[in-house]
Parts: sequence; structure tokens; C-alpha cells
Amino acid sequence: MYVWVYDGSFEGLLTVIYKWFYTKEKPRRVIAEDFYQMDLLLEMITIESDSEQAQKVTDGILKKLGKETFEHIVKVYLSEDEDLAMITIKFLEYAFKKGAGVISHLADERVAPFVNRSAAVSRESHKLLGMVRFMELEGDVLYCAYESTYSLLLILAPHFADRLGNQVWVIHDIGRELAAFYRNNEWHIAHLAGDFKPKTTDLEDLFQNLWQRYYKHIAIEERKNEKLRMQNMPKKYWKYLVELKK
Repeated sequence: MYVWVYDGSFEGLLTVIYKWFYTKEKPRRVIAEDFYQMDLLLEMITIESDSEQAQKVTDGILKKLGKETFEHIVKVYLSEDEDLAMITIKFLEYAFKKGAGVISHLADERVAPFVNRSAAVSRESHKLLGMVRFMELEGDVLYCAYESTYSLLLILAPHFADRLGNQVWVIHDIGRELAAFYRNNEWHIAHLAGDFKPKTTDLEDLFQNLWQRYYKHIAIEERKNEKLRMQNMPKKYWKYLVELKK
């Protein structure tokens, strides 16, 4: 018995999916290298990412299962779940037999874990799309920071590229020390230290101060509902909200 270990990239995930369907003897487990721990009972086999095989898998999924299913696969990948490869493979084994409509087969044990992880990523990305606050830095750059349970830059970046296409901006995932950098209709993801200290403009500092004073002024103490506020916006996000900064 053996385990397949891949590099953790999305291309790597698609490569192991390709090999799963074209290899007769299946491994007991498929896992990203960051999660791998030596098991004396399982032989480790490293699976190198292959762009051609990954593209074939992409084309096959789009053709047979549709764009929506492929988007679910991307979201499951962004969940960074330790078992996301096997969850995706088991789902695809079922989906290729049944067709595109299997997303609704939530009673099936191969579909439910897959859809649940995709839905969790969707929920958090929806919260963050309504939460992120851009600030103006010196040099006419817009910057926002956040921390999240799931890896969401691949969702946030294209969203703001459509809406802030004439700006230069940076979206910073503090916990993963990654950022999406946008300029001239193009964006890319690169390393940015979690302790990066943005230097705001004087005008930005003024507006933040005014907004905090306004927020405090309009608050009605007797109508505060901390439990409801935390349901709508979990407390882990509060330190990135201008109005809630201490």
C-alpha cells in the first residue's frame, strides 16, 4: 500500500486526479506535501505536477460536468482541507458516472463532503467581500488587509479587479503572508510579510478618524446586540474594520 504526495498546488491537484483515473492500482491516500507525515505502513510516491495532464483534467471537467462544477473544485482546493484531494477524487468518480447534476445529490457520501467544503469557502468569501476596507497609501496605492480561515485571494482578486480596474491596489492575506498586487489590468499573487506596516496618507488618517467619530456618535447604546453583530461579522475580522479599531 502506498500514498501519493503532491506539491499542494492546484496544478498538482489536477495532476493527481489525472493519474488516479489512468492508474490501475490506486493509492490508499492522496495528500499535499505540507500535510504529509511518514507512515511506516505506506510507501510514499511523489507525484510531480504536470501542466499537460492538469489541462486535460480541466478540459474534461468543463466538457462533461460544466463550469459550475469546476468552480466548486477550485473552492474545495481553497479550503486547504487536509483531505481535499481524496474528497475531490471521490466526488469526481461519482460525478463522471452520473453527470453534472450530482451537485444536488447531497445525501450521497461522496457529494456531501465536497459540497460542504465548497459552501464554507463561499460563505467566508461573501463575508470578506463585504468587510474589506481599502486605505490610501502614499503613492496612490489602495491597500487592505485581512485574516481568514480559508485561502481566498483567488476569489477576492478578480472581484476587485472588475470593480477597481482603474486603481493600483494590494489585498493582503496577513496569516498566509501573501498578497494580490493589481496594476494596469493585471494582478498576481506574491509573498508579503505579515508584519508589513502600510504608510497611509494624511488624508486617509483624517477620513479614518472622522469615520470612527461618526460611527461612535450614531451608535445607540441601548440597542447594541453583540451576539447578533458577531453572527453577521465574526470577531476575528473586527480588527480590520476602521470603525472598530481601538
